[in-house]
Amino acid sequence: MKFHYGSLYHNFLILLSGSLILSVVFLTGCMNTNENEGFIVKSWFTRGYGTYQVNLTLEVETHWSSGRVDLYDPSERFVDYRYFSNTTHHMSFLITQTKYSTPQFGAYHLYATEIIAGKNHSMVKKDVMLHDANFSITRCIPHWEFDATLESYIFKSVNLTVENHGDFFGFIYEGRIIVDNGSTFLAPDYHWHDLNLWIDPGGNISLDLPVEVPVRSEGNHDVKVFLQDTQLVTVAFYESPLQLPSVP
Repeated sequence: MKFHYGSLYHNFLILLSGSLILSVVFLTGCMNTNENEGFIVKSWFTRGYGTYQVNLTLEVETHWSSGRVDLYDPSERFVDYRYFSNTTHHMSFLITQTKYSTPQFGAYHLYATEIIAGKNHSMVKKDVMLHDANFSITRCIPHWEFDATLESYIFKSVNLTVENHGDFFGFIYEGRIIVDNGSTFLAPDYHWHDLNLWIDPGGNISLDLPVEVPVRSEGNHDVKVFLQDTQLVTVAFYESPLQLPSVP
């Protein structure tokens, strides 16, 4: 969990930057609180549903009897709203709903308004930073198979663990492997090319990817793994020396 610290200006708190690390449900932001404020955001997280819908959930505290929170995106477009009372501790906002929704990244604005006798009274503004999908390959485990006819090993496959550290779903279209800087080996399409993988915010996925490369010399072998989007831009990269097992 990464903590976010803000400063009190007049009657509102601005949340600076944050990043996501953990799995499908994950705590992403914690703020300093001030008991004199009428509406306090203590923490927040995003959660993905299906392959597109993303909700932003707040942990809140307030001494106001009733009020309303309006959420706006970084371009100040209205997104969603929720009513609350002094017994409300959590509220959730729908950020994206379909694959045709292109989410904006940056500071989402929360406007909390106290309602007394049906009229608006005090207001508090807070900003929450939401970030695009951000991938990393956190594990790469090779699988070797000895070919008695060739008297050498075949680099059969790799098992990858890929994590999304962002606030929104991320998409991986294609993967590539380079062995010993010699050439690029593309595994069969149904396993490797056109992966078409969606990874939810804070989520991870494990992949077994075939390689089928004969390796005859013992010792370390350099393996590079590239994951790319539909524009063939690399969104995750992994490089590691892999030790060839001893010949039985």
